[in-house]
Amino acid sequence: PINRENDREALKTILNCIRLLKEDKVSLFDICQIQKDENRISNALSYFIDKYPKLWQNFFAEQLKNIEELKNFELDEIKSVTREEDAKVEGMENTGGRIDLLIRTKNCYIILENKIDSEIIIENNVTQLERYYNYVSFLQTQEIDRLEKKITPLDNDLNKYKGYYEDPNKKHWKNRSKWEQKINELTLKVSKMKQEWEDVKNRKIEGFVLTPNYNPPKDNNLLKVKNRDFSFKWLSYKTIYDWLTINKDAQYTIEKDANFNAFYNVIKRHTYEFESSMLYEEMKAAFFTRIKELNHTSISTK
Repeated sequence: PINRENDREALKTILNCIRLLKEDKVSLFDICQIQKDENRISNALSYFIDKYPKLWQNFFAEQLKNIEELKNFELDEIKSVTREEDAKVEGMENTGGRIDLLIRTKNCYIILENKIDSEIIIENNVTQLERYYNYVSFLQTQEIDRLEKKITPLDNDLNKYKGYYEDPNKKHWKNRSKWEQKINELTLKVSKMKQEWEDVKNRKIEGFVLTPNYNPPKDNNLLKVKNRDFSFKWLSYKTIYDWLTINKDAQYTIEKDANFNAFYNVIKRHTYEFESSMLYEEMKAAFFTRIKELNHTSISTK
C-alpha cells in the first residue's frame, strides 16, 4: 500500500494556509520579511514596551527575581525606553557602539542587546557589552553629579535663611515670617532632590542578551564585564514567548491589538532549538504570502 501520510500532512498545511488567509493573519512582518532583522525587531520591542509599560515591568520584574542576589528586588515602573544610537563618551575608554534598548526605571537601568543571527562583537579585546555597561555607568555618574550641582546651592540658601531666622542678634527678625516660609519651601525641595539623588545612586544596572534558542551565547565569559562584579544574563525569545502565552494581561493585549499579536508570532519564530525548525516556519510564511498575492491578483483580474 502507498503511504499517504505525507499527502495528508501537505493537505493540512494547505488548508491551514487558506484559513490564515481568510482570517487575514499575514502581517507586515511576514510581507516585509523582517522577522530576522535585529534593528526592526528591536524597534518593535521598544514600541511595545513604551505602549504597554506595566506589562513589560511585570515581565522584567520576574526575570530579575530569577537572579539569586535580586530575588527580593522590586522593580519600579518603567519611566522610559530608548535606543541609544551612540554610546560613546568623549575622553572615556571602552565605550561606544549602539545599545539596542535601554530601559529606565526609578531603581534600575536595564540594558537589552538583541542578537538574532549575529554574535557578541569584540574589538581590541573589549566586548560591546562591556562598552555598554561602561556607558550606562557614566550616565548614572553624570546624573548624580547633575543632582549634586542642584542640591549644593539650595542647601546653601537653606542654611542662609536658617541663619537669618535663628540670628541670636535678632538683626533679621523683622522678616522672620518670610524666612520661615523660605525655610519650609527649601526644606521640601532639598528633601525631594536628595531622595532623587539617593535613588539614582542606588539604581541598579542589569543587562540581558536576547537571542533565539537556536543562537544562544557561545561563551559565557563574553557576558562578563572585566574588573567588575557584573555579568549580562541570557534571555531567550522562548522565555518572552512563554511568559506572554501564560500571562492573562498579555493574552488580553495580544487579542485586542493586532500589531502586538503579529509581534507575538514573530517572537514565536525564534523559540525553536534548531534553526532548521525556524526555517520551516519561514518557508510556511513565505508560502502564505505568495498564496495571498496570487489570491489578490486573481480577484483583481476578475
